[in-house]
Amino acid sequence: MKALRRDILSLISTYLESETNFEYFNANFLPTLQAMVEDYQNSDPFARDPQTLMFFATLLKKEGQYLANILNQLLVGLCQPTLDMIKDDFITFPEFREGFMKLVHNMIKHCTSALIELDPGMFSTII
Repeated sequence: MKALRRDILSLISTYLESETNFEYFNANFLPTLQAMVEDYQNSDPFARDPQTLMFFATLLKKEGQYLANILNQLLVGLCQPTLDMIKDDFITFPEFREGFMKLVHNMIKHCTSALIELDPGMFSTII
């Protein structure tokens, strides 16, 4: 199942790299992808896939401000669980660190105005 999810995310990432009109994508795919964020959040850390972080980093890079309305969900569903996995040491879950940093970087670079509107606790966690 994890390999299938990784292949699907890779396929959608390839589509995103070449897409310029996101109306169809946002209407038809974004709700399903939001469910993936909830699944990531609720799953065991060893069952999570770092490709999920890379995918949402790509999505933020391409759509940026258009995803401002789901930024809080991404923070709670992706960043907080990943941060809980990697904050205790620098050895465990090395494959998640790159995706996490890219995700946070793209949030800051492409979704700045939405970050500023976050509650202070969540904002300081990201910074």
